[in-house]
Formats: sequence, structure tokens, C-alpha cells
Amino acid sequence: MPKSYHYFGYCLKPRCPLKRGGFRRGRDDSGGSKGSTSLQGWLRKSQPADEEEQSQASSLCEENVDQEEAHRSGVSSVSVVLNHPTSLHCGCGENVIWRKTLPIEATVAECQKKKCIIKESLRERFAVTREKNYSLFLKSAKYNDLGQYECSCDGFIKQVNLELVVPINVTAAELGNVTLPCYADTQSGVRDVTWLHNEQNALHFTENGATTPGDGYEDRVSLTNDGFRDGDVSLTITGVQKRDAGLYRCFVQEENTKGYPHAYMLHVNEKLSGAGGDQTEDSHTEKQAHIGLILSFSLLICFSLFICFLLILSCRKKKGGWLYFAHWYSGLEVAL
Repeated sequence: MPKSYHYFGYCLKPRCPLKRGGFRRGRDDSGGSKGSTSLQGWLRKSQPADEEEQSQASSLCEENVDQEEAHRSGVSSVSVVLNHPTSLHCGCGENVIWRKTLPIEATVAECQKKKCIIKESLRERFAVTREKNYSLFLKSAKYNDLGQYECSCDGFIKQVNLELVVPINVTAAELGNVTLPCYADTQSGVRDVTWLHNEQNALHFTENGATTPGDGYEDRVSLTNDGFRDGDVSLTITGVQKRDAGLYRCFVQEENTKGYPHAYMLHVNEKLSGAGGDQTEDSHTEKQAHIGLILSFSLLICFSLFICFLLILSCRKKKGGWLYFAHWYSGLEVAL
């Protein structure tokens, strides 16, 4: 395994044939310290034996310079579900400035001598945690919070891309089955599909038909039959369990391309059970009893109205029928 060297705190592989003695960081041949020697200055002092070696050294070392700059910038990405909290890590000293650089430019917070000041309009949603190396804490991510953030201190710059995930809510019954639709262009050199549950693999599928389920998903997850050929990479989960609840995301091409729809938030309705049997069945029986009682009462009212109608017709046909009906009604009141 090739060795790795740390140049001002950043890991680089010894790929430049600058000195035949190998890669040296800030030290001369006698072993004495040179202090903060820059990589570019060191390159200028190197003298390869011939033009071919010089060209090779220049090409390889320019690549290392690019690597150094990438490490120094510390570019990273963070994904967060809408209205959920998250942290953007800085890992810097005490004099810290947090800024948003894309799609707008704005200062979020400034920290000096262990005191941090958040921009007034952002104080309700942002905080800086000094105990965690001045990370920027977002209490409840809103859609307009997405974009690129920058943490800077003492010449060190770290960029964090914040991605907002807006999942579709799906509810499944415990022990039931659920399908999460997802579609992607699988005809342009795409070789695999990945479904993530939170941050763990739920399923990985390759173009040769090999399916690798995640831990706990054995024999419970699958893609649509022949779906990969047609661009249908929907995920089906059978025998849904309570632990299956959470965020699901669909990717293709080694997680570099998102499927559509990309994200789901799965909620699992727990199956209720108790010592007296299945509470779901008891609830259904009780509901049926209430419906039966309402129907019986309605039929009784209809029958009473029908009897009254018949009596009125009978009273009209008799002489003094209204007097007879009044007498009958008075008797009915006494009986009740």
C-alpha cells in the first residue's frame, strides 16, 4: 500500500518525483525545519534530470496542487429533509465567518473570541455551536435554505452544499405490502440502482439482474419485473415492519443520479393487539352495532309515521272523524 503524507494537514499521495529521496514536508536535507514552505515553491526548486522527466513531474505535481486546493476548500454536501434540523460542520478555529454564497450572497454569522453574532433576520432558525468546532446549526430547514455555504477562518475555507429533500408521504399497514414508484433513464450506460433507507442500503440492483438487499430486508424487497429495462425502478417492500418507517431515496449510476420521484417518507401504521384479542376486529364489531341501532331507530320512526297516516285517512271517512281522532290521540298520550 503506498504511503500517505500530510502537507499542512492535508493528505496527499507521493506522486511527484521531485527529489529522489521522496516527499519531504518542510524539512531540508539536514533534517532542520523550514517552517511553512509552500508546495509551489518546493516545485520551483526541483530540477528533474531531463525534459521528459520534467514534463512528467510538472503534470503529476499540478494534479497534487489541485488535490491540495480541493482539500483546503473542504467541499462537502449535506442532505436534510424539509422542516428537519441539520448541522453544517466547520472544524475551524475561533475567528469564524459563516456565509451563504449561492444562490445569494449573505453573511449568516460571525464569531470572534468565543462570541458569535447571528444576523438578526436569521436568529430564530440558525445557531453556531462553539462546542462542535463552530458548526452552523439549522433548527428547521426551509426550502430557501438550500444552496452553498462557506465557513472561513484564518485563511481556511470550507464549502458545504446544503440539499433540501422534499419527500412524498406514504402510509403502509404493518405486515402489509407497499410500492414506492421511481423512474429513471436506464438506457444511457446506467448499470445499477440503489435505494437508501435513511442512510443505509435497502436494495442494490445491477444490470445483470443481481439484487443485494440491505440488512433486515432479505427476501422482502424487489424491483418491478423487467422494470430496469423500461426505466421503472420502483421499490416494493413486503411484510412491512415498524422499523421500515423513514426516508427512502432512489438513485441510479452509483448514487450519482436521482430517480423521479426521488424521495419518500414512509409511515407505518402499527397493528393493534391486546389480551382480549384483535382490537381492530373489536372496533369493527362495535361500529356495526352502532349502525344497527341507528337503522332500528329510523325504522321505528318511519313505522310510527305510517300508522299516523293511516289513522288520518280512516278518520276522514267517518262522520265526526276528527273528533274520533282527537279522542284516540288523547288516549295515546295517556298510555305513553
